[in-house]
Amino acid sequence: MRKAIVYGNGESRIGHYVYGEFPNDEYVTWGCNAIYRDIDVMNLVSVDYGMQLEIYKSGYAHNHKCWFGDWNIIPEYFYGEKNILIDNLIEENKRKKGSGILHQNIKGPRTNCVINSGGTDNGLYIIWVDEEDMVTPIDFPREWDSGTTAIHLACQEGYDEVYLLGFDLDPSKGIINNIYKGTQNYENSDAKESKWKIDVQKEKMKVIFNEFKDTKFIWAEPQHDTQNFSFNNLTYETYDNIY
Repeated sequence: MRKAIVYGNGESRIGHYVYGEFPNDEYVTWGCNAIYRDIDVMNLVSVDYGMQLEIYKSGYAHNHKCWFGDWNIIPEYFYGEKNILIDNLIEENKRKKGSGILHQNIKGPRTNCVINSGGTDNGLYIIWVDEEDMVTPIDFPREWDSGTTAIHLACQEGYDEVYLLGFDLDPSKGIINNIYKGTQNYENSDAKESKWKIDVQKEKMKVIFNEFKDTKFIWAEPQHDTQNFSFNNLTYETYDNIY
């Protein structure tokens, strides 16, 4: 039986990595965004451009399998000593009202890059890439958050059981629920939780449970009304019983 553990970054999983014997031949681990700062997961998922840049700059993506959204590699495009495409994008970004912030890693001898814009500061993100990295572009789903994207990608791999840890989906406290809040590429620790975002995440979870009916999901200590989800392939557990 093939099993996967998917880590969300909700605060309920603090101290609960269920990691001692993992990963092994039976369990495959998946995680999102900044979890790489704490543990190595076998599959790291990010759809956030700032986090993708941070992960790539750290070197993690050169030694661990990563799945990045909107990861479209642009080959070198030079005219003389200038890169016309990059220079034009930077100039256009500077003209944007209230933005013009450029984020990029060191180019060095690299000639290919990934370019995206947006994020919390509506900046321009340029990631100069190496041929030997371990990044896989995400084909589907698109425009989902990193957590539900990680669950869907894990299900695409055909696991029999998928354990969900740190998927709290709890807006009741009014403050953002994330282990990494207040750190680089995350909202401030006192930022308000978006009920709309939580509702969207809940709907994506329902889509996953419906789509992968042959997969058994074990959800560790979900919060409040998410405990009322009714699916034949979904059960709830405490963290203690998952160990």
